[in-house]
This record gives sequence, structure tokens and C-alpha cells, in this order.
Amino acid sequence: MTCATRTVVCLGDSLTQGTIGASYVDALRRRLGPGVRVVNAGVDGDTVPNLLRRLDRDVAPHRPDLVVVLVGLNDMGAAYGEPVQRAYYRFVKRAPLNLTPPRFAAAYRCLIAALRERTGAAVALCTLTAIGESPDDPAQALVEAYSAVVQALALQEGLPLIDLRAAFRAAIAADPRPGPPYRIWMAPLDRLAVRLPGASYTALTARRGYRLLCDGVHLAEAGAELVAAVMAPVVAGLIGESGTELSTEPAVEERTPAARSGRQQRGADAGSEERTPGARSGRQQRGADAGSGGGACEEIVSEQSLPAAEQLVRSGAGPVPAIRPASVHTVSACRSAMLRERETFMSSTLVQTPHDEITYKIIGCAMSVFDKLGPGFRENTYQRALAASFGAAGLFYEAEKCLEVYDSPQKTTLLGYYIPDFLVAERVVVEIKALPMLNNTHLAQIIGYLAVTGYPVGLLINFGARRLQRRRIF
Repeated sequence: MTCATRTVVCLGDSLTQGTIGASYVDALRRRLGPGVRVVNAGVDGDTVPNLLRRLDRDVAPHRPDLVVVLVGLNDMGAAYGEPVQRAYYRFVKRAPLNLTPPRFAAAYRCLIAALRERTGAAVALCTLTAIGESPDDPAQALVEAYSAVVQALALQEGLPLIDLRAAFRAAIAADPRPGPPYRIWMAPLDRLAVRLPGASYTALTARRGYRLLCDGVHLAEAGAELVAAVMAPVVAGLIGESGTELSTEPAVEERTPAARSGRQQRGADAGSEERTPGARSGRQQRGADAGSGGGACEEIVSEQSLPAAEQLVRSGAGPVPAIRPASVHTVSACRSAMLRERETFMSSTLVQTPHDEITYKIIGCAMSVFDKLGPGFRENTYQRALAASFGAAGLFYEAEKCLEVYDSPQKTTLLGYYIPDFLVAERVVVEIKALPMLNNTHLAQIIGYLAVTGYPVGLLINFGARRLQRRRIF
């Protein structure tokens, strides 16, 4: 068999995995033809931090020429879903709860940087699809907001954009289908239902009155074909298909072990699917996610300016009716998962960033000061001691620099001044406290400093507690 000349990895969540409803990856593979190796690296329920944790396992080994990322609907659920749904993402998927658009953007930036570093492949970003098929569904405002984040990131990072949201918006406007809202329990029940004689996702889609989505979130056949139709020309252009000698062998379906686990439950394409060793069940996959990598992007991230997204969310409606949990049984399942994974979760590592070295030095200086002084002194005492420690460590810093705050980027009206404790190495804001405990007001303070300075990282350090407290904000 002649090897494919180009490898494309589709990285994402359950829409990419394609075991609930229809698979756009299968449709994309048909459109690209046999000369392109398309790898399915989707996992049910994944958020951006989940993708980041499994790059070394599910993406890098394939040595892709292109990675296509479609993610975001679960991040919305983690931020704006109701309590049981949020519990699922927090304890089963180990995702941060506050994946609001700015935090989603910060996590996505980590993902883009890691993809570039670990694969060297080209990266394409996809906007989100839809929740429900009614233009008036309040959840559409959130989909627009998260899609605006992806658009902004593609522009800022110089990456190609596959605008699925525009295609779904137009299709829904042309043929609205106000079907029943999505519930978190629909997917597992549908998986059982389609095993019955005569049942199928196509029948479920028709019964619910949908066309593009089988349950209000996951793709039906028409939705999968729409995604593939929008994606295929962009992918073909990016991998340079023209002028490349393509394989004449039949297209082979390839999935990562995580993506295959759900497919095996349906028993589809058993004869044509190329499988790599180590396929796992859904339960084993969650355990693998818990043990591989750490709690990526679980630190607080800065509220960087994404005005379009923030405006949509703030005007859009808080918790979304179309993203709703099921029952008390789900609470019990989440609690059980929390207990099973607690040990691994507590020992998980944090996300790695390009600024780790400088932040570790700063924290080391703070620990040295705390070891010498302990708690109980006034804030200015710790400030002077920390400045001396910075100097001894050879760190360049500015203490209590006055920063002007304006009403807009055009700087038309001066609103006031911010005075952070330290600006270190022209990229880290350091704010110190001497209090019994920190609260959200202190986090908001340093987030404001980051917005004004444009620095990528902030450190909030508290010398007033029994142990040194520090929070890294990026």
C-alpha cells in the first residue's frame, strides 16, 4: 500500500469524534480523496484544555501537515451551563468552570502555541456550528460570541479560518427548525436507542424536526455534509494538494484510540477502519485524560479585550436554556467520577507557558522573602524586601510605576491611574498583599493592570497568610 502524501488531523470534541449523529470527518475524507490521510482526533465532551492535555498522545505521533481545530461548544457549557452540567465538565472532564470568551481565548492561545511547538504543522481554526436550528434561540448569541473569539484569534495569530458559523447561520436562516432544546442526557440515551432494530440517528433527527443537528447540538447527516463542504476546499488548499502525487489506494479511516472508542460501540465501518494499537473504552479514556498531562489552563486567565464577544455574552442571556442538565442521577455520577479521579486531579500539573522561567524566578524571590520575614508585617515592608530580592536575583523591575487609564484605545479621555507594585522584565505584573486571605477583588485588580499594560502574565502574591499564597494570571 502506498502511503498518503499528506496527513490532516481533525482535532476536537464529540462533533469531530462523530459517534453521536454523523461524522463530518468521514464526509471530509470522501471529499479529499484517497491521497490524503485524515486522522480523527475527536473526543466526546472535550474543551480546549482537554485538547491541550492530549496533543502528545493523539496529534504529534501522526506528524501532521495540517491540524484542523473545531472546539468550543463544551467550553460554553462549562461556563454557562447549569450546575450539574458544570459539575460534569469540572469533575469528569477536569475543565475550568470559567471558560468565558476571554478565558476561552487565553486557553486557545496556549493550544495554538503548543500545536506549533509540538507538531510544526499548519493550523486552521474553525468557528462553531450551532445550538438548535432556530435563529431566535438565545443560545445562538453565545455561539456567536465564541465564534467571534475564534475569528479574532485567527486574525491575531495569522491562521486560516474555516467559518462554519457563517454557513450554519445562513442555513438556519433559510430553513429554521425550532426543535426541542438539547439536554445533556440526550446523547447517551440516543446511543442506546440507535441500537434498536430500525432506529437510527436519521430517524431521530426527523422525529425532532431538525435537519442539520440530530439533537440540537450534534451533527446530522446534512450538518456533517455542510461542515465538510465548507472545510474541504480550505484544507485542500492548505495541504497543497495540487501538484502533489496522491496515492491511488482507497481512503482509509483512521482514528486515534480515544476517537475510536465510541465508534466501536456503534460497530460501524468494521471492515475498512484502520486501527492503531491501544483502543480504549470510554471509561478508560477518561482515566487516560486524568493521568496524562495536567490540569491545563486551570489557572485564572486575564480578561483581555474581546469586545464583540463580551458584548454578545453580556447582552445574550446568562445561563442558556438549550444547555441543560438531566437529573439527580447525573449528580451522583459526577460525584462518583470526582472521587475516582480526585488523587490524579490534585496532583495534576499546570499549563506550561513561554513565561514560566521568569515567573518561577519571581516566585522564588517571594518565597525567599517569606522564609525570612514570615507573616505579620505591613505590605510596604514586604514590598521593599521583595525589591531587594529582585535586585539580588538580577531581575529588571519598575516599582510603583504610574499607568494612565483611558476610555478607549484612541486615548480620548483620561479616566485615572493604576499603580501596580512591580512591573518585572517588561512582561510580568506583580501585585503583593499582606492579608489573611485573597478574594476576587484582588484578582480583578491585577486583571485590570494586565489590561492596561498589555503584559501577558500577572502574579498576585500574598504574604499575610500562614503560607505564602500566589496566583498566576495569564
